[in-house]
Amino acid sequence: MSDDYDVSMTDIEAPAPPPRHFRLQLRVHVKAVDEAGRVVADGSRLVSLSASGIGFVPSASVPDGARLELEFDLVGPNVSVAVTTSAEVVRVIDDDFELYIGCRFVGFDPRAQRALLGVLEDIRDAKSEAVA
Repeated sequence: MSDDYDVSMTDIEAPAPPPRHFRLQLRVHVKAVDEAGRVVADGSRLVSLSASGIGFVPSASVPDGARLELEFDLVGPNVSVAVTTSAEVVRVIDDDFELYIGCRFVGFDPRAQRALLGVLEDIRDAKSEAVA
C-alpha cells in the first residue's frame, strides 16, 4: 500500500469570486458642495450609484479633479443609510444638452461603504425579484 494521496476534484477549493461591482440608476436627494462652499447640487437627482462612486447632473459647472462634499440618503427595502463623504470628480461630460459628472468617493469609511453596498444589493435584489 502506498502513502500517495489521490487528489480528486472535490478536494480542490475554488478561489472566492472577486467582489462584484455594479451600479444602479436611482432617484435620490443629493447635496454636493465644492471646496469654495458653492452648492453644485441640492435636490432630487437621477444618479448612477455604486459603493465606490456616484454620477449625476449637477446644477452648476464643476471641473474635473474638483473635491466635493456629498450628502445623500439611500432607502432600501429593509434598511436605509445616510451617506456623508468626500468625493473627487473624475469625469465631466459637457455636451450641448446637459452636464454630467462622475465622482469617486474619497476617504469613505469602510464600514459606511459596506453599509451602502448592502443597501444597494437589497435594492438590486428587490428589483430582480419584481421582474422574475
